[in-house]
Amino acid sequence: MIKNGIEKLKIAFSLLSMSRYRYPLLAGLVGALTALVLLVFLPENGAADLYAYYGVNEGETVLFLNSEQLEAPVLYEGSRCYLPLETVQQRLNGRFYSDEESGSVLYVLPEETSCYVPDAASGELITREGVQYLAMDVILPCTQVTEREFSDENGPRRLWLWTDFETEQKRAIVRKDTVLRTEGSKLGRVITEENSGAEVLVLEEKGRWTRVMTANGHVGYVPGKHLLESHGTTAAWDGPEIPEFPVKTVSGRISMGFDYIDNVSYGLDMLKQHLETERAVNILAPTWFVLHGAEGEFSSCADPEYVKLAHENGKQVWVMIENITGGCDTEALLKSRTARENLVQNLTQAVEACGADGINLDFESMSEDLIPHYLQFIRELKQVCLKKDLVLSADTFTPYSWNLKYDHKELGKVLDYVIVMCYDESWEKPGPNSDLEFVDYTCRKSLEMIPAEKLVIAVPFYTRAWALNDSGAWTRQEVYMRDCKTLMDNCVDLEWLDDVGCYHGHVDMDGVEKEIWFEDYASAEQRLNRISGYVLKGIAFWRLGQEDPAVWDLVRWTDWQ
Repeated sequence: MIKNGIEKLKIAFSLLSMSRYRYPLLAGLVGALTALVLLVFLPENGAADLYAYYGVNEGETVLFLNSEQLEAPVLYEGSRCYLPLETVQQRLNGRFYSDEESGSVLYVLPEETSCYVPDAASGELITREGVQYLAMDVILPCTQVTEREFSDENGPRRLWLWTDFETEQKRAIVRKDTVLRTEGSKLGRVITEENSGAEVLVLEEKGRWTRVMTANGHVGYVPGKHLLESHGTTAAWDGPEIPEFPVKTVSGRISMGFDYIDNVSYGLDMLKQHLETERAVNILAPTWFVLHGAEGEFSSCADPEYVKLAHENGKQVWVMIENITGGCDTEALLKSRTARENLVQNLTQAVEACGADGINLDFESMSEDLIPHYLQFIRELKQVCLKKDLVLSADTFTPYSWNLKYDHKELGKVLDYVIVMCYDESWEKPGPNSDLEFVDYTCRKSLEMIPAEKLVIAVPFYTRAWALNDSGAWTRQEVYMRDCKTLMDNCVDLEWLDDVGCYHGHVDMDGVEKEIWFEDYASAEQRLNRISGYVLKGIAFWRLGQEDPAVWDLVRWTDWQ
């Protein structure tokens, strides 16, 4: 058997020596061609250095997540296996939260919070060379992951973790004895032998070669012709039940109206006006709480009489709290466990005191590195809401790539309801506030991340008028739906845009020509009809009082059953 490239060259040189004296030029040409043929076409059968192949040193462990090899180190101390905390948070379970105040790791469960103190006697969280590691026996009970470990005499230990229980896996049977190689060619070194009848997991098909995982946890390449396709399956989850947050449900469909109130003196009068026309709304979200500072303090316009009247008319009240207008230091607030606990306690007490049914969070303008702290706050608040029988909802943005930092999937797992704001499509330059394509995208992508029974799509009762200022920059002015009809009557170039689902034109506003994509009964009808084609929990409206009262003829319970 030809064992490696050196032996191939030896054969080539022996051929040269047989004829170099009689035909020196011919011998040189034949020898060179023979060496090339042997190097290219005869298989390399030398054993691979598995430590070099996997990129680890002797004594180290190779870590795989699904089909990807991670560079993260794996520690073994005694009988315990540890993974870097950062790897756990980013790739396995983001609910393990690093508390910056104490250095501990917190994990919020529906009924309690686990706290892992670094380098305690329990050994659950250890620090090695400045890196925190979390024990695998802490990770597994609350993470949907399967674990398999492999080892052999000639290579490193291999730890496989599997978290993908949705994507179909393709498995194949080895049809004839073959070898697993380090690359997809005959020049690849041999990792291990695979016997006929062995089953492998197909990871990638690359021309005539297939990248596979073998039954002993090695990854490499075999010729595709040596495989028989077997079947497609998904990885089975047979571990313990993962604790999740129970949902406080609202029966039937949700029709939610945001009620802008910044002064307790007129909130009740506004509600009485709403009740005369807005019978289709069954959830009211008054904007009563405004965050200030960094310690979780907030101002309040809460009115128990408002809640009482809403209840008498069959409506729930979810009080909104926002971080936008009151000078809140959101970063300092969310990064402090003490401040979060203060906010959770004061917020839930204030909601209970006015008799409201739930809380609506409207936290905006947060950087990506702040989102883990925001999610931790939501989990901590949800834990208390469960004890106090309060509904917890939050507003978030259409899941475009730049908004995915808000982690719509985690919001959908923890919250009772997620309100996705299907407006502000155009922000920096002229355009519609919420055209039909934007509506479709918002519904479709949100349903990929948020359970349908938790998803509420919020639509606008306003639009914007656009104009260029003297410096050539676009300015925008908010225009309520109720005022659009008058402006449309004065619009000389009014036209209906089928693809957008609204009227468009230019109007004179205070001596300045402005461009508007109008919101009126017709645009609302187009949008609501489009949303009703999706299976979701309901709709919300920003905000009550801005609408043309005629739109409520479009929103009837019969349309949303």
